[in-house]
Amino acid sequence: MANRYLFLSLGTPLLIIWALLMSQALSQNVEPFIRGQKFQIILLGVPDMSKMPLAPTDAPVWDIDLFDNPVSTMTTLKTSGKIVVCYFSAGTAEDWRDDYRDFAAVDLGKVLPEWPNEKWIRTGSQSIRNIMAKRIKLAADKGCDAIDPDNTGARCFSQSV
Repeated sequence: MANRYLFLSLGTPLLIIWALLMSQALSQNVEPFIRGQKFQIILLGVPDMSKMPLAPTDAPVWDIDLFDNPVSTMTTLKTSGKIVVCYFSAGTAEDWRDDYRDFAAVDLGKVLPEWPNEKWIRTGSQSIRNIMAKRIKLAADKGCDAIDPDNTGARCFSQSV
């Protein structure tokens, strides 16, 4: 019989951190999220800030990659009144990220079928939680208003780790 591992969500701790980031953002006169609000999501590449205002101009929320975008991108978007959400994977290790070497081999699982350079991780590992805490701090340091921690839903996979 195959071993089964339940990947529990980092949702609660990350939700708390998100709330803290949002409360900081709200204290800086950033508009809060509103149900049905329009998002612009750019997870590959860096938006060209020289072409401001960027389309769609009516999207108040911009979800961009935490690692790929420099502080200047966050600053320019925020100066134009946008809410900046920073994406990162909190449930997988991506071998092209600067912090990939920080993931211990024991915490790495199977490769994602659709993403050959990405592996599931043991979200319950203290080492993994420390890496995610560094990512959350990086988001705060870069000026993100919120985070988009991907791959954190509770899932059951056969022999994933």
